[in-house]
Amino acid sequence: MAKLKTKTKKKKPARVSGKKVLPAKGKSKTSKQPKPKSKKPKAAAKTLIKKKKTSRQPKRSTSRPLKRVLSPKEVKHKNNLELFTTAIKLLGDGTTSKAKHLFEKLANTATPDLAERARVYLSICKKKTARPRVDLKTVEDFYNNGIRLANEGDAPGAMNYLLEALKLDPKCDYIYYAVATTHAVGENADGALEYLQKAIQINGKNRILAQKDPDFFFLEEDPRFTELLYPEPPTD
Repeated sequence: MAKLKTKTKKKKPARVSGKKVLPAKGKSKTSKQPKPKSKKPKAAAKTLIKKKKTSRQPKRSTSRPLKRVLSPKEVKHKNNLELFTTAIKLLGDGTTSKAKHLFEKLANTATPDLAERARVYLSICKKKTARPRVDLKTVEDFYNNGIRLANEGDAPGAMNYLLEALKLDPKCDYIYYAVATTHAVGENADGALEYLQKAIQINGKNRILAQKDPDFFFLEEDPRFTELLYPEPPTD
């Protein structure tokens, strides 16, 4: 018979009972800190007040500097610049004929630079005033062209057309009135009163019209104008 093996129990190692021994907690040594030194109050610093030395400044002279006297050439150039400015303003206002006259003058008398600028504007004026030739036949043709030139500031040209209209119709009151206003714009008192009187003689309504017309304001102190517009009523 086969031999049976017997099972033997292995002995387990015995547990060692006991607590782990921890090292004893030592008291923490506190580091000695130096005591703060008491700050002694510093003595207030003595402020030394120094007197500022005032520097004496020279007195300003109250006399005005003398103006430099312009030479004749500089005076002429200054006057030409003023004329150029006036001509530009006239051109902008629509009075092309007067502006054209000033530009023609500057083109011949001003310095080269200013004269060249004047010629440029002179060509503009010529283009504006250039119109196709129209055959004028009737009274209205001459009258309308005269009024157009008067509004543009060309009093001599306007007068020529208006006088031609009067030749065709010497009893037209509004043409006499237009001639009177053209004289008034040029401050020709005698011519204005002469033609205004004829206009009033033909049509009495022109007296009321002239009383409010600003073209005749320069005649307000003229006794002839007052007598013409405000006649005394006849006494019985």
